Amino acid sequence: MKRLAGFVILILVLLGCRKSEEENVITEDNEIAEEITVLGDIESQKFLTEVIGNQVFVRGFEFGTPIDSVLRNESLELFEDRPSHVGFMYERSTLESADILYLRDSQNKLIGVDIDVYLNSPESADALLATAKNHYNSLFEKSPKDSLTWLIKTGGYIQVSQVKKELDNGLEIKYRQ
Repeated sequence: MKRLAGFVILILVLLGCRKSEEENVITEDNEIAEEITVLGDIESQKFLTEVIGNQVFVRGFEFGTPIDSVLRNESLELFEDRPSHVGFMYERSTLESADILYLRDSQNKLIGVDIDVYLNSPESADALLATAKNHYNSLFEKSPKDSLTWLIKTGGYIQVSQVKKELDNGLEIKYRQ
């Protein structure tokens, strides 16, 4: 019993030491530094491609695709299956991520996609927004009403908005039929 208690105390001490080492990254100005990854142009393009795929529609799924097909063929981690949608999560080692919600109708067919992209900094959000604009400008016609909305030739639209709040940075991308 004493060995077990000693072992537990040793593990707690080691974990405590490791935690304090991570927390004590200090700049020349004696301020605690935060390690933030900022997306550049190439990294933004790679991130966007990883999230939405290389096809014209999100990750290769078009409006009207049976949700069962999405569930079978989506390679990301399923985190939610609700009557209104199925949700998948994409995560990077940099703690940047995206939630992709495939919206379904009463016949269990795809009617829209919501993508919430979570980034580490406002600069990364700016870079990804510029990349998304270039991507959508090359594939779709811009809406005359809104510079961040594109019209899908087969019907529907794509709308992008930037999120810049104190702790939340990223993009919201909506595909609608």
